Amino acid sequence: MKLELRGVSKLFDGGPTPVHALRDIDLTVDQGEYVVITGPSGSGKSTLLSIIGCLEKPSAGTYKVGDVDVGALSDIQRSRMRAQTFGFVFQAFHLLPDKTALDNVMLPMTYGTSPKHTRRQRAFLLLERVGLGQRARFRPTQLSGGEQQRVAIARALANDPAVILADEPTGQLDSVHREMILTLLERLWTEGRTLIVVSHDPDIVRRAPRHVVLHDGRIKADTRIRDAASSEV
Repeated sequence: MKLELRGVSKLFDGGPTPVHALRDIDLTVDQGEYVVITGPSGSGKSTLLSIIGCLEKPSAGTYKVGDVDVGALSDIQRSRMRAQTFGFVFQAFHLLPDKTALDNVMLPMTYGTSPKHTRRQRAFLLLERVGLGQRARFRPTQLSGGEQQRVAIARALANDPAVILADEPTGQLDSVHREMILTLLERLWTEGRTLIVVSHDPDIVRRAPRHVVLHDGRIKADTRIRDAASSEV
C-alpha cells in the first residue's frame, strides 16, 4: 500500500522553547519500496518514522496509508492500523528481559483472535526463519546483540505487516551481525514488503535503491539510486 505525507509538520511545544521537528514534509512511498532516511542528529528522522508508523500524530498536514486518512482515525483505529500494517525494529531491541525469545515474539499477537497454541506455533516458526529456533526458550540476557536483534525482527513480523520500519537497526552490532541483519531485512523487502530504514550507516545508503536526506526537519534530497539490494540478497 502507498504511504503519502503532504505538508506534514511536527511541533513539540511542551518546553520553554518550541521545537519544530518536521517542517512541511511531502513524501510518497510506494508499496514494495526500500527507502533509507539519513540526516544529522536532530534532523527529524525518528520523528518522521514515528509518524509514518502511526506512533505520533503530525501537528499539521495529512498522512494517508493506502486510501485511509490517518488523521481521521480514532486512537483505537490508529492503534489497530499500527498493529496490522507496520512492524517495528529499533536499535535498542526493546525485548522484555523476563520473557523468553518465544514470548517476546508472541507479544504483538496477544490482542488477536488466534488461540494461544496457534500464536506460539507462529512465533516459533518466525524464530526458525531468523535462525533462532534452538534459542526460543532463551531470555534476552542469554543472547548476543545480533541474536536479540533477530528476535526483534521476528517480533516485527508477528502480524505479517506490509511495512517494516527500522530505526538504526545495526547501530549496536558488530560487522558480522550487522551484515546478517541487513541481509535479513533486504530479504523481507525482496518478498514484497515496504522497507523504510533510518540510519547513519553509509553501507545501508549504498545498498538502498532510494535515499531521503533530512536537514532541520525538511527534506533536503530524495534520490532514487538503483535496485541495489535485490541483486545482493
